[in-house]
Amino acid sequence: MMPLFRLTPPDRIAVIAVGVSVFSVFFSLFQYRQQTNENLSRERQDSIRFNQQISDQRLQFEKQMSTAEEHFLKQFELSKKNDSAQLRLTAQSIKNFVRPLLVIRRRIDKEDEDLGLFIQNSGIGPAVITSIELFYNGKRLKSAAEISPMVLADKLGFWAGYDAMPSDPPSFSDFKLYDVIQKGEELKIYHLNKSRLYCFDIVCSTTRLQTVLNDKIKIIVHYHSLTEDSFIVRD
Repeated sequence: MMPLFRLTPPDRIAVIAVGVSVFSVFFSLFQYRQQTNENLSRERQDSIRFNQQISDQRLQFEKQMSTAEEHFLKQFELSKKNDSAQLRLTAQSIKNFVRPLLVIRRRIDKEDEDLGLFIQNSGIGPAVITSIELFYNGKRLKSAAEISPMVLADKLGFWAGYDAMPSDPPSFSDFKLYDVIQKGEELKIYHLNKSRLYCFDIVCSTTRLQTVLNDKIKIIVHYHSLTEDSFIVRD
């Protein structure tokens, strides 16, 4: 290669021009690479910021979902409690609507036509009898038919012909399992009409009847409602 100082001025200028051009190309390439690196750095930073935003949004969304789920579960549990309370209230209303109320009645007033021992349903639903336990002087009886002979043995006869078993003694009712006493109805356990009440006089008969019904006879009644709620009534 011919030394530069040996080149003619025009050739020297040409060489310098080529050198400048080459430098310019390399400088442009350097700037382009620098710009590219900066762009890549900005894109990387933008990507990092974008990913961070996505991550933050996802965390926020998960937090909101957790809060919403917790709120839903609370509302669901509250709704279940309300539904359960409503169901209990409805069930109780149904039970109250058909609830019977048996009352033991002793009619010993001479003004009453029918005298004796009765079970009356004063409730608003029918009563289903499951058992009746009848006692005379503490002894459990198999049937109300046993009352009159025991009354006679105690010399407490209050009927016409008090000193002997009459041909038409006081009536009695033997219940059957699951007998039903409707609202307002009564079951006559042991009774007689006032016209048959006589020993020496009406006072004597009433006094003896009071003694038999109040002191001698005791009763326990087990029953349930149509919804099978169990009840008991006793002296």
